[in-house]
Amino acid sequence: MLGVAMAMSLLAATWFQVSFAGMPINVRTATSIIFLIVFTFHSPRLIFSPLTLIDCVVACLVVWHVMVDTYFGGSVFGTFAAAYGEWVLPYAAGRYAMLHQQALQQLSPWFVGVGSFLAVAACLEALLGLNLWETLFTAADNEVLRSMGTRFGFYRAIAATRHPLFLGTIFMLLIPWAISLIDSSSNHPNRRIAGIVGLISLLIGLIATVSRGPLLGLFCGGLFVLAIKHRIVRWTVLVLVLVGGILIAMRQDDMLQLVDISTKGEYRPKGWIVEFDGEARHYTGARNRLLILELYGPIVLRGGALGYGTENSSGFPPKNIPGLPKDPEVRELLGDIDNSYLNMGLRFGCVGIALLIVLLVSTVTSAIRMTRIAGTYFYPNGPSTLFAFAAVVVAYAVEIGTVFFHYDHRFFFLLTIGVIAGLQSQYMLARRGAF
Repeated sequence: MLGVAMAMSLLAATWFQVSFAGMPINVRTATSIIFLIVFTFHSPRLIFSPLTLIDCVVACLVVWHVMVDTYFGGSVFGTFAAAYGEWVLPYAAGRYAMLHQQALQQLSPWFVGVGSFLAVAACLEALLGLNLWETLFTAADNEVLRSMGTRFGFYRAIAATRHPLFLGTIFMLLIPWAISLIDSSSNHPNRRIAGIVGLISLLIGLIATVSRGPLLGLFCGGLFVLAIKHRIVRWTVLVLVLVGGILIAMRQDDMLQLVDISTKGEYRPKGWIVEFDGEARHYTGARNRLLILELYGPIVLRGGALGYGTENSSGFPPKNIPGLPKDPEVRELLGDIDNSYLNMGLRFGCVGIALLIVLLVSTVTSAIRMTRIAGTYFYPNGPSTLFAFAAVVVAYAVEIGTVFFHYDHRFFFLLTIGVIAGLQSQYMLARRGAF
């Protein structure tokens, strides 16, 4: 029930929310709260299932969140509640949903079915510019500035999220469920057909967002898994990365100009000349990512281990961060910090960035290590499913370098790493003979 409920919660728009004790609660958060409470009464013995390294890293993130924000004036209770809701709820929902031995097999059709529905809605939106949730219910709020124009002649779909990049990220994170459906179809040909159709639907839905970040992430994630499995690919990728890095460094302006062609006609002004750091700089949508790194990178380093806290670093541009440009137009233009690592650095300092990286690395390594036992402990699923989860976490690590660390996509990422931790804990329970 917990896993099915979390899959179904993806159908609710993320801007459907209420405020409770000053904290926004949307349908996904409310669903995780309700069904985790039900879970504690239904399966209390599984609450204290074996701990994993991923559990410990998430716990460290919560502790650090509370320490930093209370240091900057937040109340201990309010800060802990916010940290618990932000990090633990989605993670715990994914983790505890996987403690049943047949969880992967039983939940895959639900996540693929929901993802396919979102993909159909995204395709209609890309073609017609008509958002199903805004048409039937209420318009999306303005918490995130989204692209209203077209790219390559298509509208950029948001479906049930606030931004095309967020939607593309969710499609990307849903792909392992389609792989799982295919992987577990040895005696069920209909599951294989459904998995293939679902995988194609998710990829088409991702394309309907017309977002480059998730596609780049998937490419990198796929190469990573191929490099892990095949030595020749490993060395080929290494050479290509070195050569590509040299070429990009030598022809950076040409590469950026090529990328900027795809953003013509969107809301951001193109070809602006802005004064930045005492000199005139050419501004475009693609160059924005480099400018914010150049601007906010030193500010993050000056923030040291603690950073500036959640309250001070909130807003577009951040409310109370020292070192921002004096020109209000430039401050506004560079106010959207489309880099999740910088977002973590501003909120929780260098330690926050380090914890995020450790979380990503520990999740990938845990998934890869489980590929060796997947065919035995997760039958009828095999190693392909675990490799797929590892690939999308790598993809996410690449993609969040180009997008704000917003809860719309972060919630499902935390649920995904919870799934991997839950599978690891399920394996440990099976080894102990608990099942």
